[in-house]
Amino acid sequence: MAMKRADRRKFLRTSVGIAAANVALFTGKTTAVQAGNSQGSESIDPGEAYWEYSLRGPVTSSPTVVDGIVYIGAGTSGERDGTLYAVDADSGEEVWEQPRNGSEYQGEFISGAPKVEDETVYVAVSEGSAVDEQMRVYALAASTGDIEWTFPDTDEDGYGGWSESSVTVGNDRVFFGETSGSLVALDKETGELEWEVNPARQIRSAPLYNDGTIYIGSDEGDALDPDGNLYAYDAETGEQEWVFTEPGREIQSAATVSDGTIYVGSNDGSLYAVDPTDGTEVWSFDEPDEAVSWSPTVANGILYVGGTDSGGFDSDGALYAIDTETGEAEWVFDDPSRTFSSPTIVGDTVIVGTLQPGSGEVYGIDADDGTELWSYTGLDGLGVRSSPTVVDGTAFIGGDTDLGSGQLMAIETGESGSSRGSRMEHRTLGHHDRLRGETNGTGDADDSGPGFGVGGAVVGLGGAGYLLKRRFDEEGHEM
Repeated sequence: MAMKRADRRKFLRTSVGIAAANVALFTGKTTAVQAGNSQGSESIDPGEAYWEYSLRGPVTSSPTVVDGIVYIGAGTSGERDGTLYAVDADSGEEVWEQPRNGSEYQGEFISGAPKVEDETVYVAVSEGSAVDEQMRVYALAASTGDIEWTFPDTDEDGYGGWSESSVTVGNDRVFFGETSGSLVALDKETGELEWEVNPARQIRSAPLYNDGTIYIGSDEGDALDPDGNLYAYDAETGEQEWVFTEPGREIQSAATVSDGTIYVGSNDGSLYAVDPTDGTEVWSFDEPDEAVSWSPTVANGILYVGGTDSGGFDSDGALYAIDTETGEAEWVFDDPSRTFSSPTIVGDTVIVGTLQPGSGEVYGIDADDGTELWSYTGLDGLGVRSSPTVVDGTAFIGGDTDLGSGQLMAIETGESGSSRGSRMEHRTLGHHDRLRGETNGTGDADDSGPGFGVGGAVVGLGGAGYLLKRRFDEEGHEM
């Protein structure tokens, strides 16, 4: 079935006359994995890469894919880079990067995903040392990388602590948390401070915006007495609405919301379902007994989330599919590697990365029963700490190749659609532009609109191509 979807995608693209350049001719930082093939020209097997783009630093950032461009950051507190990369989604060639000669951009590492809205890229960038942690938020033109504004200004000291998560855009504001414990709201157009609160010792979780409220997890304790809370704040005023105190350890996971319930993981080994009106617990899933550090996503009433035990580099992990009504597991995909990646769903496939020195992989897993469909094994470094974003059947995800460097991969999934589910709907971590902000609150938003088409439709799908695509949709072909 997977190959039929890949062949269908090939037929669609070639039928509308979309031709891509031969990736074997690419030079520079892009490696053409499939010689003679490019997206839209020849089918390749699911789990194989169209191209791999080298990054100067390791990767925890997740890719955002908008208007045919993949945006991703690089670097960690231990292995500095701080570059924000913009890469052509079809060819894997560089579009632009920051910093560049003459730029005021001065970041040292990017842990979270860029957000793109209204042709502007918003990203949090960390700088300074462990005893002088600082960060800034940059707004950059999506097409050129030119700086539109920074907070704080580049001639001032940076803000607070480091940023270890993604920014969130909503209510005409940019929200971020940082490791000195502050949650901050900025004006989206100007970068001016709207409000700030300091509820916690540290914030390492990405904010979730939904229906006028910001939800964010915290790290309240220390190594000897770990603790964590989930907070809800009015997005307009910054006033606290409630706090959920049940988790017994820090919350690094970004929350997600579907069908009127908030879901969040904790490093205490539990996943919690919380009522968004008052912060009371609906149910908890405690089966992993593992750290749930990355964000869950919900589609068709099933929540997908990874867990990892605390055994260091020798630890293992699992991916869970949980019924959102009952809080019970539908299936478990066990893996010998740690799951430090948030899953995404495309068609009938769940895609997730794993972290293990020398053997980290990207898996395609059957969403119905949890069986492995394919795996990408092209990494020989620490593995994957990035979360995938799928557009037109191609999964974009970052990984570490060896100590101090990484790569961005474009991997065939065997599906023809784009990422769906609550994480994508609410643009938590990386996102794409196929939903265009239209959601139905269930994590099942329609992803069958015209979009840009990775296989060469960067220059725009023609009318005939769009009509053909709609015809495929109407005949029941999955997108």
